[in-house]
Amino acid sequence: ILLALLAGFCAAIPGYAQTGIFFNILEQSTFVGLLSVSLAIVIIAGQMDLSCEAAMALSAMVTAWLGSTQGLNVGFSPGWLVVPATLAAALCVGVAIGLFNALLVLRFGLTSFIATLATYIFFRGAVVAFNGGKGIFGLSPELRSVATFRVLSTPGLALITIAVFVVFSFLLRKTPFG
Repeated sequence: ILLALLAGFCAAIPGYAQTGIFFNILEQSTFVGLLSVSLAIVIIAGQMDLSCEAAMALSAMVTAWLGSTQGLNVGFSPGWLVVPATLAAALCVGVAIGLFNALLVLRFGLTSFIATLATYIFFRGAVVAFNGGKGIFGLSPELRSVATFRVLSTPGLALITIAVFVVFSFLLRKTPFG
């Protein structure tokens, strides 16, 4: 469907068929692609999780805050620690949210739809409250490079998303987990 839409846009809009536009679309769709992997696993398990986007947003906010001059005022030293430390913090936030949702569903018996709707609202509010509804500026160059690196002009985030698709496709089709 995406290829048909792109072909239609290329035919209808003069100058649309540029590699920069295609790479921009690819780069902008990486986050939705990563969310779709996690949601696919939850749906295959027969549940529903509406809080995935809020978990990603809060993880991103914590990552940006820790990797900026606003957050720690001094940054990480040495600089190469910025990326692993902030990404580890993001994973911890995501795991904590997942465990909290699991607690609500498994221990307290709430339906996953209702529990994750409530946590979506709560964690989305936490994102706004975390930094007063403002953006975070002053990201370290090391952290910024994770979002902007390219391999042969292809956005690195898109390549990471494709790798995640391949790994989870294998896991879901060829392992007992799947």
